[in-house]
Amino acid sequence: MIIPVSALEPATLRNLIENFVTSGASDIEHLDWTLEDKVQHVERGLRAGSLYIVFDEASESCTILTLDQWQEMNK
Repeated sequence: MIIPVSALEPATLRNLIENFVTSGASDIEHLDWTLEDKVQHVERGLRAGSLYIVFDEASESCTILTLDQWQEMNK
């Protein structure tokens, strides 16, 4: 299930993004950017619609995916 960015409180969104960029799940971890730069990059992607917050009911957890990744999961 895709969760709209607007459905999350700002602090919750920030924590989710920080967890995503520091967990090794993102492809920007190798970039020589500060944590703040990475958070802003992901947030821009979420707001632009190129990234999505996805809730997995089976694991009861959220992650951030591209549309292609989400569609692949739901085949």
